[in-house]
Parts: sequence; C-alpha cells; structure tokens
Amino acid sequence: MFKKLTEENKGLLISAVISILFVIIAYISAMIKGRQVLEIIWMDFGLVIATGYLASFIFYLTQVLTPEISKEKKSFKAIENRMNVLAQDIDIFLLELGQCIEITKDDRIIIKKETENYILYRDGDDVGFGGEFSLDASVSLEIKGINKSFDKITNNILFGYNKMSIIMLVSELQQNEFLERIRKVCNCVKVDKHISFGVIYEEYKQLQVLLEKLLIVTSRKKYRIKTMNDKEREDYCIYRNGYENKLEEMAKNGSITPRFGIELRE
Repeated sequence: MFKKLTEENKGLLISAVISILFVIIAYISAMIKGRQVLEIIWMDFGLVIATGYLASFIFYLTQVLTPEISKEKKSFKAIENRMNVLAQDIDIFLLELGQCIEITKDDRIIIKKETENYILYRDGDDVGFGGEFSLDASVSLEIKGINKSFDKITNNILFGYNKMSIIMLVSELQQNEFLERIRKVCNCVKVDKHISFGVIYEEYKQLQVLLEKLLIVTSRKKYRIKTMNDKEREDYCIYRNGYENKLEEMAKNGSITPRFGIELRE
C-alpha cells in the first residue's frame, strides 16, 4: 500500500503527513501552554482542516486504495501465467538471435551464422535446455508466439484493472518495432549478409530495457546461453532422435522445435 501511495499518490501522502504533524503540534502546544493556544483563529482553523483532511485520507485508504490494490492483485493473477510466458519467450528469442547476428550502432545487421545449437541455463544450474535456432525458420515462428502472448494478455477482460505501470509496460513492448523489423531482416538473410535497416539498434536496446522491467514484474531470472560443445550436441541428438516422429507434424502445425533437458558438460 505504501509503495502504491508513493508511486501514484505522492501529493496525497505528503498532505497527510503535514496534517498529522499539524495536529500533533497543536495538541502538544495546548498541553504545554494551555487552552488559550487553541483559541487563536489560525490554529483553530488549521486544526479543523487538518483533522478533516485526515478523516478523508483514512476514508480513501479504507474505501478506495485498499479495494483498488486487491482488485489489481486479482487482475494480475488473471494474466500472470501469460506474462511469464511473454517474459520467457522474449528473453530466449533475444539470446538466440544474439548467437546468430550482431546489430551495430549504425543500424547494420551482420549475420554471424544462420543456425545455432545452444543450451539455455541459469547461474548454478547443472542441467540446461538444449535447442536449435534458425534465422530462416525460427524467427517468424517465435515472433508469432510472442504476439500471441500479447493478444492473450490485452484481450483478457481484467487486463485494464492492473496497475498502470504494468499496462504501460505491455503497451511499450507492443509499440516497440524491433520484432517486426528483425522479421523482415531475416527474410533477406539469403540475399545480403550485411544489412542496414532503419533505427533498429535503438529499438533493440529499448526492447532489452523493457525486458529487464518485465523480468522484474514477473520475478523471473534471466537465462544465459552457450553454444553446445560436441558432448552436449551428442546428448541433444539422442533426445531429438527420440522425438523424430513428432517433429514433422509439429512443423506442419507451425510449432517450434522443442527444447530438451541437457546436462551441462565441460
């Protein structure tokens, strides 16, 4: 509650503190100097205003702010799972992309490699998630999944009752044009390995900042990524081959190749 007051109602909180101090000073003065202090017009007037304001402030806390916080918690619960999926998908996508391309400050995109076999992990993990990424096949699919999460969140009837900071964060993420720009870039991969594309660097950096905020909101730890070594690739191929009969069907349905748990090896 106090955090919400300081973030969204700072003026109201300051006025309440001033009123409390005024009331305390008035009564201390009355106790020390006697009843005549309260008979001074400005002190009487100020005391009435301060106590009236405090009554209004208490009413606001109990009848407005507390129910509002409760509603916001329930509303976030309704989109929490999808917000987690969104944070995870954007995090992983940017990591995968970073393995294959470099975006320079002058908005050039340098293709380092077109495919990557990688392992996602977090600090302290002994097991990561092995996957494969292709600029040609994976980019459009993963961006489609991210956009689906946006739709699921914003179309939820309780989305508009969330904290304004959460609504603004989702809105800023949606308005960021990096995903659409990089999708178009990857359609040009086979034509040009060094592509210049608008203000993509600025959009890229902004998306990274917004992702950090999203990870805080969802209390998620950021992933790390590494290229598979030979032993890890061997383990991954074993798992993948066991799934081979389903991969063709998943590709037809537009699904991303699944990630498998892989022991991190030296």
